[in-house]
Amino acid sequence: LIDPLLWKKSQKSTSNGNRDIANDPFAQQLNMETLKEYFLKILGFMLYDINLNKSTDFVLANNNYNSTNEFWDGLMNHLEPYLKYFVDEKLNTEQDLIEAKDFLSVYTSILENYKLNIDPIFKILMSIFSKYCQLNVSAFRDEFEILLNDDDFMPLTFNDRALYEKVLKICWIKDDELVKVQGAQTEQNGEFIVTLPFSPLYPMTCTLLKKTYSKLVNFIALHYRHELHKLSNTLVKTMETIFS
Repeated sequence: LIDPLLWKKSQKSTSNGNRDIANDPFAQQLNMETLKEYFLKILGFMLYDINLNKSTDFVLANNNYNSTNEFWDGLMNHLEPYLKYFVDEKLNTEQDLIEAKDFLSVYTSILENYKLNIDPIFKILMSIFSKYCQLNVSAFRDEFEILLNDDDFMPLTFNDRALYEKVLKICWIKDDELVKVQGAQTEQNGEFIVTLPFSPLYPMTCTLLKKTYSKLVNFIALHYRHELHKLSNTLVKTMETIFS
């Protein structure tokens, strides 16, 4: 059933603390397609096993009401290092991470519905979110570098009130600074004019920050229903990392 994974001593550690599994045949064949196929095969067996045990009053399981969960926990103990390798080495784009997240999230919901242990898979989902955060921080810095190089470092002047108000909504401005800005509005020959104390880089950076934050929130909004404090901490630390 679990071929080509070998049911042997846990692969998680060796005498030096870590085991390089990059050359392991099972790790080498891992990609999104094979991962889905493998996990669906395991899921099909477990659901069949659960229903068979219920219909036979657990006689075939020697009255072990937790036999399916024991198999699942033992399997995940073997799979954990391979899944970590898969996330670290094989999921290299945002789309890869979204696809893996969507599949494993639905998988987790099915496990939970059948009262199977979801902790190992949810741990992988947390790793996927962490990597998604890393990719977005990197993308933010790349885009910010472009904005920085294109900026003229001159104060923004507006003669269009609608555009000015739109920029104010985008930017984070302290109340006392906002009062100063609003007090600097003037009318020259009936024409609106105001100068803000920053260059175009600031509103563009604010927009980029909000875009990044929105992507991270949307990533976890649908399927991540557990360990919300950890998700919140990861989200906060990611945004702090952008400013460090």
